[in-house]
Amino acid sequence: MVCGNYIETHKPIGQYFKPNFPVLTGFDVYLKNTAGSDRMVTMNLRFGMIGGPIQASTSFTFSPGGPSWIHVDMSSPVSVIPGDSYIIELQEPTDVVMWYCDSTNSYAGGTAITNGAIDAGTDYNFKTFGVTDKVTANIRSGSIGGPILGSATVSFPIQPFSWLHIDFGSVISLTPGGTYVLELTVPYNSGSWGVSIPGGYPGGTAIFMGTPNPTADNWFRTYGSPSPSPDFSVSSSTPLISIVQGGSGSATITVTSLNAFSSPVILMGSWVGTAPSGVNVALTSPITPPSGSTATSPLSVTADPSASIGSFTLRVTGTSAALTHTVDLSVQVSAATTTTTSSNTTSSTTSAAGLDFALASSPPTISVTQGGSGSANVMITSLNGFTSPVTLTASWVGTAPANVNYALTSPVTPPSGGTASSPLTITAGSGASTGSFTLRVTGASGSLTHTVDVIVQITATGTATTSTTSSAGPTCLIATATYGSELSPEVQLLRGFRDNSILKTSSGSGFMVAFNAWYYSFSPNVANYLNSHGVERTIMKGVLYPLIGILFVSSQVFSATSGYPEFAAILSGLLASSLIGAFYLGLPLSLIRTKIRRLRGWEMQRVLEKILGASLLIGLAGILLGEFLTYTPLMIVSSSVTVLASLFLAALATSAALSKRLMKFARNMQ
Repeated sequence: MVCGNYIETHKPIGQYFKPNFPVLTGFDVYLKNTAGSDRMVTMNLRFGMIGGPIQASTSFTFSPGGPSWIHVDMSSPVSVIPGDSYIIELQEPTDVVMWYCDSTNSYAGGTAITNGAIDAGTDYNFKTFGVTDKVTANIRSGSIGGPILGSATVSFPIQPFSWLHIDFGSVISLTPGGTYVLELTVPYNSGSWGVSIPGGYPGGTAIFMGTPNPTADNWFRTYGSPSPSPDFSVSSSTPLISIVQGGSGSATITVTSLNAFSSPVILMGSWVGTAPSGVNVALTSPITPPSGSTATSPLSVTADPSASIGSFTLRVTGTSAALTHTVDLSVQVSAATTTTTSSNTTSSTTSAAGLDFALASSPPTISVTQGGSGSANVMITSLNGFTSPVTLTASWVGTAPANVNYALTSPVTPPSGGTASSPLTITAGSGASTGSFTLRVTGASGSLTHTVDVIVQITATGTATTSTTSSAGPTCLIATATYGSELSPEVQLLRGFRDNSILKTSSGSGFMVAFNAWYYSFSPNVANYLNSHGVERTIMKGVLYPLIGILFVSSQVFSATSGYPEFAAILSGLLASSLIGAFYLGLPLSLIRTKIRRLRGWEMQRVLEKILGASLLIGLAGILLGEFLTYTPLMIVSSSVTVLASLFLAALATSAALSKRLMKFARNMQ
């Protein structure tokens, strides 16, 4: 059969093909009806070969005219085996329906059948549709047919009308207020734009047959992001500082302005994991990068003559209001050299410290999205002539992410006085856990062992990250300074409850916006003070332990009710704020009321309780309304009012009850 001719007298006619899908849902065929009325055509789907067993049958009616493509949907989907042989067989009893060629649209998925035999030399003009189909979305500038700014093709299951979400895979820059066209195409016209779904997006005008139709429904939703807010990044001139006991080393910390950021950044150093003794860190802080430029701070690390020997991780944290970014450096402290002088000569000999190596990661943070991968280089540096193989292993510190794999090249041998590297690859599955995790890489050679921690930041598919040194959430500055490390159990509890529970809810996220604005207005200065005052750090541990216990209990309440996250956030928040108010305000206030006579029967107590009670009810009502309207400002105000009202109510009730008991105890003692 030459394309342009047709099969007229041979029947049955058909097509031999091998599907690449597990379910056949329909097919297209290029036909012409030469009769003066509608004609019925029967399709038999046969397995294996001509005359094979029939798997399914369907009939369709074809009006006079053509040739044209006829789309036929199966009455019900038919299971097929990908790669096996099948026959589409068409029968029409009076030879008025003819199979034509379409030279521009023929589907190269099988071989035509004529006169009951496979004819490998003929054209094949049919199209099959399986359990999945594809849709392509183009973003065009200006108008229909304009330049394509971005394109994405996704597969979707054959299904009733439903919303299909398409991510473009990369950011497409648009001009606010500009005109753009979202163009959807499907192969062989096999899909329909679902105009029967409620909830359409009234942000544009639908296009039908290439023409805007202002009166038509427009059933699509677009997603974007506003102009990025000012931010900054923190980086180091080197991933490794090597020093000897009694010596010092340095690096340069650079703060880079992003999106016109130009505010002061407070820099603070803290140890991740084990903190060395006798090692001091000095930073110039704060520093302010000009808009679109950078600012630098010299970092000095000094080791006492008796300082701890080994490899340690120093984290430099930059904080500006609620913005927090970090960079990690590896600090390698080696034994000091010793000098001996001969009594018979004036010459001296120096015996170097023992052979050793240092580990560092470049970069210190790996950012990946679900379904993607990322990498860093683990740097092995020779110290004092070290040239032995180093075996590298890795393990997760704390919580291990689900569906995330890592790979390391091992062993690695650095040249004497030089550096060798091993690529570290992180692969996240499509269902991988999201958040910030710590992967500890351990290098061992003989009796020598050193470690370096790599931060693995996993984000959901389609989520953009602005800095490879960002942590999952703002740093708990005061707790980190108090307990000496972000990896301490106390800090991990605080961050875990905040990042993995509270911030996953609307009410919790709203409260954290207000809380962060308050907390980061003073916490950097407090943290810097604690870093340089050991006695105060010890006192602060005692102050924070009740808070740790309260939040632990609250986190357990959240977990027990996590089937309803918003309810869990409200319930655990009320519990936490009430206990904090009772302990940190109620206890001191009860002592004050016991000592000050006029406060014992405080007339204002009932008035305040009524005001706070009403505020609590208003706050809870505002949270419910904010949830319903998905209105963030209302959630911020309502959640803050609820927390403050419950905190002060608990403080008043606790102080009143305890002051009565204390006074009664005092009278009994007289």
